[in-house]
Amino acid sequence: MASIKPRFSAAGKRDNKSPVAVTFAALGWLLFLFLCWKCTSTLSHRREKIAEIGVNHAELHKTLQARIAKQNSQVNRLKLKTGTDINDNNTEQAKLIGMNNALEPRLETTRAKVAELETAVATLEEEIGGTRDSLAVSNEDIKSLETKLDELLQEKEKLIDDYKSRYVEMKAVYETKRREEDAMQLGHFYSSHRHTPFAPAAAFFTGEKLYQTEDFPFAAKHYGEILRRYPKSEYASYAIERIEQLNKQQLYQPQEVGFHPWRILSIIDNP
Repeated sequence: MASIKPRFSAAGKRDNKSPVAVTFAALGWLLFLFLCWKCTSTLSHRREKIAEIGVNHAELHKTLQARIAKQNSQVNRLKLKTGTDINDNNTEQAKLIGMNNALEPRLETTRAKVAELETAVATLEEEIGGTRDSLAVSNEDIKSLETKLDELLQEKEKLIDDYKSRYVEMKAVYETKRREEDAMQLGHFYSSHRHTPFAPAAAFFTGEKLYQTEDFPFAAKHYGEILRRYPKSEYASYAIERIEQLNKQQLYQPQEVGFHPWRILSIIDNP
């Protein structure tokens, strides 16, 4: 006899589930939905990242292409410049080689001249050696000349002292004669001292005395002596002026004229 199993409706089965089971089932579904959302969100985020990476990659690729093009341009310019420099260096090297080839004959000529000069130097050294020997022999002559030179210098000092002494004596005589009223006293001094430093002054002041005493011909003669014998003396201009006055028959007018020695030696400090 067949067993009879009790029948339960579907509604009855659901109704028999416990609240805990229902809660776990709901939590499972929620977890499943959360995982699905998480996966979808992650995939979406990764797609955005991939798209962003693609954009960055394109920009980077473009930048790299620009840099590569720029570097290629620089490399081409460097190649061109290097080629030009190489050509210039080759040209300069060719010029230097040509100059070197041209200088070779001159160098040979110079070497020959140097050899000649060395020979000449050797000859001169031999001559110098002989000259030194001659100088050694002539040292005695040099000493003798030095002795004579010392003697001449001493003689020179004596002559200078004698000249100074005679000058002082002659000046004293000149000043004495000039103070004399008789013009011929100074005139005789001039005649006997025409080659001394006092000659122009003696001639001029003799003419002055004669002009003052109205002895016009002799006065003009003494003024003329100054122009003829001592044209570069200090008294030449005064003599010209006096001759003009005599020609105009003007009376004597005194003027201040100092003493100016003629061609006096520099050893006389205070003439």
